[in-house]
Amino acid sequence: TKRMAVTDLASLTQHLLIVGEGNRDSEFLLALSAKHGLINNFQISSVKGNTTFDLMGAVTILPGYDTLPGILIFGDNDEKAGKSFKLIKDQLNDADLPSPPRPLRIARKQGHPPLTVAMMPFPEVDGSNEGCLETLLIPAIARAHPNEKACVDALFRCAKIDQWRTKSSRDKL
Repeated sequence: TKRMAVTDLASLTQHLLIVGEGNRDSEFLLALSAKHGLINNFQISSVKGNTTFDLMGAVTILPGYDTLPGILIFGDNDEKAGKSFKLIKDQLNDADLPSPPRPLRIARKQGHPPLTVAMMPFPEVDGSNEGCLETLLIPAIARAHPNEKACVDALFRCAKIDQWRTKSSRDKL
């Protein structure tokens, strides 16, 4: 099984193209898949934040695009899941790419591979879909390291990090 590192794409050589919202998301997905063999034959890349998915239009001119079986995009819900998904959807439309009606739905458009957008966190964490990929990691880390979690919670209170406006910023820290 061949896996590509996060890179600027020069060609599309694998079965699936996965694009993360940022390098950290892409690196995490690459490491997770390498450790657990979750997805095979994929190439992974990233954009530079949730306002740059329109740059995905550039993949349409890369060698291999016409034979690519699928594209999977990972984005963060941040504080407004619907708004964050719409931002990505609008950029895909602007780039003339397939644009799914909802997260985890497959969009098809003539001349393009099928495209799906997964919004993180998925599944919900503590009954909320607010947050980011890092939001998914916190409960597992807390269970594995309860003493350290108590220290982090104390630091958050002392430094008033728990009062930061956005959940995504707190969870990324």
